Amino acid sequence: MSTLYITKQNTQLTKKEKRIVVTEKNDIAADVPLIHVEQVIIIGKVGITGATIQLLLDENIPITYLSYYGHYKGRLVPELSKNSILRVKQFESYKDENFKLKISKIIVGAKLNNMRNILLKKSRTASDLENIQNKAEKIKDLINKLEDADDENQLRGYEGIGSRYYFSQFNKLLNYNFKFNGRNRRPPTDPVNSMLSFGYSLLLNEILTAISINGLDPYIGFFHSVEYGKPSLALDLMEEFRQPIIDRLIKKIINKRMIDKDDFRKDGSKVLFTDESRKIFLQKYDKKLEKYVKYNDDKENLSWRKTIQHQIKLFRKTIENNQKYVPIEVR
Repeated sequence: MSTLYITKQNTQLTKKEKRIVVTEKNDIAADVPLIHVEQVIIIGKVGITGATIQLLLDENIPITYLSYYGHYKGRLVPELSKNSILRVKQFESYKDENFKLKISKIIVGAKLNNMRNILLKKSRTASDLENIQNKAEKIKDLINKLEDADDENQLRGYEGIGSRYYFSQFNKLLNYNFKFNGRNRRPPTDPVNSMLSFGYSLLLNEILTAISINGLDPYIGFFHSVEYGKPSLALDLMEEFRQPIIDRLIKKIINKRMIDKDDFRKDGSKVLFTDESRKIFLQKYDKKLEKYVKYNDDKENLSWRKTIQHQIKLFRKTIENNQKYVPIEVR
């Protein structure tokens, strides 16, 4: 089972029995048996027939829409979980200020720890090492302040400061051909930010899928503010995976020259993938999710995709039974 990415613009998805057929003008570009499809991700201007949508939903295959620029737009999913009792429990937990603060500290602590450990993992020169260690130490100081934080706004402040420290040094972990002067988005103005934004959109969809499977409400979160149309819980549970999955993937892609800076193009102020480089990125992303890693302190090895699913299941147990939530941390 795998993800079917539709990236070619102005193509059309139709069905033929239990197969998905991708056509470009009058030519068949792909013909995929549904048995091989776990989810469909449509990027940009792609058509899909109503009968095809119905078939995918009948087969419990979600459809995700990203803009041409990689921004998450929304999903079509099979019927919502019937576990209304779980969603009521989730809402009650959201109204519990002590629970919200406790979970928020865990979320922020995991992200700060992961950023710090990524920085300390490698540097190119002694001077770089000194600068990186300085920022890593400042992130550690923020981690030490978390326990005394009074509310989520204070935690958001620490998370924001830690992210600035982290991204101020991230360029030193990358090949010299790539220039990165800090995080920017909407639009990304350099290749690294373009990869980060696209990668985080893909990761958000992976989290949303796992949340849907587990019957939780993706819009009722604890650390990220609850706003109309904002998948706050998905953003919460995504934080611990940003560095180990997306940031490390981008570091590997750049440093092993799988993609070069010339594999991007400018569209006004935006810097975008070419069709070929986006295809390479998606291939490497899928391969990353299938890579086996040690799951926390257990002897069991799981793929990153299964690890995400296990973590969402663990969070569900935290909601249901107040079981301790242990996030993923980079070693």
